[in-house]
Amino acid sequence: MRVRPALCHQCRTFVFAEAVANEVELAAEIRDIFARQFGDPTTAFLKEALARRVKQQMDEYRFAVSIAAQRKSPPRCLKCGAVHPQPIGDAPTKECDYFASPILGDGVNEFCGVFTPEGLRIR
Repeated sequence: MRVRPALCHQCRTFVFAEAVANEVELAAEIRDIFARQFGDPTTAFLKEALARRVKQQMDEYRFAVSIAAQRKSPPRCLKCGAVHPQPIGDAPTKECDYFASPILGDGVNEFCGVFTPEGLRIR
């Protein structure tokens, strides 16, 4: 299961929530991770390596993507099960995410951190 940090309106705190990804999002994520590891694929060798990596990892994720496509319910908070937690830190390369939340008071709130698709904090 893929998770992401979120703000749960029922728990009134930061939690981990389900992240339901589709095939396009997963392929883009794989390309982004590859680019951060090896740089932009400018040579034929790197372009071929990227294509192999995307195919290999998409084959591994194929079952999860097919299940996610059939899912009817929205993502849920993993702490209390509430639906529609507010995702934060959506872009894996962003250091901080800024959002407004009535739970945490008026104004703009900041959430900093970079997480893996499994929800582990990188930094």
